[in-house]
Order: sequence, then structure tokens, then C-alpha cells
Amino acid sequence: MLNIFRFTLLAIAAIGLYYGWYSTGRQVRFARQFAYSPSYPVACKINNAVALTYDEGPSTNTKDILSSLATANVTATLHIATTYIQNNLDFQSYVRAAYQAGHDIGLRFNTQMNAANMTLSAFQAQVTSESQIVYNLIGVWPKFLRLGGVSTAEIDAWVQSQGFVITGFAVDPKSYSSTPTAITNTYRDYLSKLVGGQSFISYESDLYAAAAQALPNTLAVIASYSYHVVPLSKCLDTPSYRTVSGSTSGGYVAGTSGSITKSDAPPNPRPISIVLAMVTFVVQVGWWAIFHFI
Repeated sequence: MLNIFRFTLLAIAAIGLYYGWYSTGRQVRFARQFAYSPSYPVACKINNAVALTYDEGPSTNTKDILSSLATANVTATLHIATTYIQNNLDFQSYVRAAYQAGHDIGLRFNTQMNAANMTLSAFQAQVTSESQIVYNLIGVWPKFLRLGGVSTAEIDAWVQSQGFVITGFAVDPKSYSSTPTAITNTYRDYLSKLVGGQSFISYESDLYAAAAQALPNTLAVIASYSYHVVPLSKCLDTPSYRTVSGSTSGGYVAGTSGSITKSDAPPNPRPISIVLAMVTFVVQVGWWAIFHFI
């Protein structure tokens, strides 16, 4: 009888261990299989449009970029890095001039930070601070936000709730390492492959002179394909700015298919067949022991 009692305890312990392992450890492992994979807008909602965006400025090249855009009578989007304008009156004047000319002024999230590695509270504080700097300069709350990388589902949800639009891009002519001719050729090659008036958002950096030097020829190439340059507000059919700090109006983040975080992961089932198989095995071992040793 003592052996039967011990066998019963062993069976109960085995089942308990199984449930503890399967309902916690396995569930976490299952959740981690799903990496966050957001889909930020890379194309316009209108046809035959190119949304030129310039990031990480302003710089000494920004003035030339604005001049070329004015000559062509088109407007674009500047995702500015606020660290460059806080103590530089010239750069501040470029941002004001761009805003007054009708360009969309957005934010380039701090280039020294990675949103994916930040807590939500730290990210909130950083974006709120950067937004305030823009508001203090031109009197509007920026809406378009370029992160420079992937963030997290939690951060993206907060960004959307505040009325921001996180923007991606389809074309990167690598103005940081390309010649002006190579930059223009990138646009030409991409445009030549489009059908039915497909539109796109591009990314360049006005930190580099090549971006400014290439722009006149790039604009000519875009026009030669019967495309027109637009700011992101027209590209995505949404207002250029948030109405107030923390506004929920007009926030837009494209679908995030396949983006399941650990907290969102569905609970794992506990298949009865496996439980029964384990119990059966333990019972067989137990009866074998009883038969041979009692």
C-alpha cells in the first residue's frame, strides 16, 4: 500500500509539473515567435505623386533645397531634428521659411536614440519635448514623425493616439553616400518601373550637399514622367499638423499584420491527449514497480 501511495503522489506531481511548464514557459516561447512588424505608409493616396521628404536637418544645405523647391513651385516635407535648431538662429530661420512657404514640418526622432529600446514613458517625454520645440518656433504641433527604425507596438499605439503619423518611404537614393547624378538616376529608374500612376514617398537627408545639388535635376525627371511633388499632408490626405498637443485627430498608422506581442499572444491550449498519455505512462511504470517489488 505504501508503494501505491507513493505512486499516486508521483503521478500527481508529474501532472502538476506538466501544467506548470506548459501554461507558462511554453506560452512565453510561443509569443516570442511573433516579432512586431509595423507597416508605415510608403505611398500616397493619390496617383502620380511623389512625396519628397528630407530628414535630419536643417543644415547649411536646407536653404538651397528650399530655393530649388520654390523655383519649381512645389512643396515637400522636412522632418527636422530639433537638436540642431535649439541654439542656431540660422537653422531656425530655415525652418520658419519652410513653414511659411507651405512645406510640412515634421519631426525626425532623435538620431541618437532607438525607439525600440526605450520605455514608453521615456519615448513620450522625448517626443513631447521635441514637439514643444517646434511649436515654440512656428506655432504649430508637428504631426509627421520619422523614427529612423522600428519601434514597439506600445509606442506606436501611443503615437497614433496623440495624432501623429509615422511615415515610411519606398525610395532612398542614399544621399548620404551617393553622387548627385546617382541620386537623380535612382528616381528615374524607380519611376520607369511604375504603372498606373503609382505614387511613393522618398527619403533624403538635407545634411548632405548631394541632396541639394541633385534636386533641380531630380525635379525635372519627376516632371518628365508626369508626376508632381507633394507634401505628406496631400500625399496621405490628412491635415499637416495636430490641432493641439496630444490631439487624437488624424492619427494614422498603417496596419500591423502579424504583430503579436507577448501580452497579446493567445493562450496555449492544454491538449488532453498529451495529459492522458503522460498519466498512462506513469500508471504503467507504477504498476510495473508494484508487480515486481511488492
